[in-house]
Amino acid sequence: MNLPLVSIIIPVYNSSAFLAATIQSAINQTWPNKEIIIVDDESTDNSLEIAKKFETDGITILSQKNLGASAARNHGLKKSKGKYIQFLDADDLLLPQKIALQVNVLEKNPNSVAIGPSIHFFNKEGHVSEIPKQNFFSEFNNPKDFVKILFGGTKDYPGTMVEIHSWLAPKTILDKIDPWNESLSVDDDGEYYLRVALASIQIIYVESAMVLYRKHSGQISLSSGIKNRKGLLSSVNSIEMKRKLLIDHFPNEQLANLLARSYWELAFLSYPKQKKLFELCSNRSKELNYQGKRFQGGKIGKLITKIFGWKIARRLQLLWY
Repeated sequence: MNLPLVSIIIPVYNSSAFLAATIQSAINQTWPNKEIIIVDDESTDNSLEIAKKFETDGITILSQKNLGASAARNHGLKKSKGKYIQFLDADDLLLPQKIALQVNVLEKNPNSVAIGPSIHFFNKEGHVSEIPKQNFFSEFNNPKDFVKILFGGTKDYPGTMVEIHSWLAPKTILDKIDPWNESLSVDDDGEYYLRVALASIQIIYVESAMVLYRKHSGQISLSSGIKNRKGLLSSVNSIEMKRKLLIDHFPNEQLANLLARSYWELAFLSYPKQKKLFELCSNRSKELNYQGKRFQGGKIGKLITKIFGWKIARRLQLLWY
């Protein structure tokens, strides 16, 4: 019996501190029929040299000009030959049976995609005792119900994220949609996987197919921070793309439940420095009848909001940080 090939695509930019462990986690996958495609995005550290130490049959090293994470993933995707595609960022880890568990499920469920739980840990901290996130996805496999959970569009579940490497998708589904949007530097994965989810017939949660998600600050990565204008603009563009996509799948009332809070959060982050972005997101939240909290932050800020309003609280928050 021929086992289906899985392509593991790893975009890399200045990830020398973590790259070897990430590549090793891909090599250690118990699924035997796999190829690993590493795409260096013109790193300025020794990431490329580290990657080349692993180059052998089944591990391909590619280089491109500094075009960003999405472009690197698209480059790897074009070179891939697998029936299934696994994206893996250069500082994250797969547990050994992750791919095998998901392939076994997907082979029995054509036109579906698989996700699994993630363990979040800070760099230099252990992760063994951490509790996996997102196990509530096991209750839903309909793509539209899944999207509602993702955006916090239900009363019982908050909005959340699914890490890039939690997914495993058939190449046939990815071929139905446009490539990764290379204009986005933040929330490129959220926009892409929304399209993946809606192109599938079901989302299958595989509880034992765990991944490790590294959280850290002060490191250069492929994604720009949301705190700068580029990051905010990317986030706003991403949610605008999501809105246009979701309009075709959800009635107006459900669309408001899905997007109103996200628009307001971006409006809040844009205030007061990014006036045009603030006006766009604020107006969108009004159109969607956002009724939630205005201030995004801790107890002191909430207290100041009650007395002086959220705008004063936001300005003081920026001064503090």
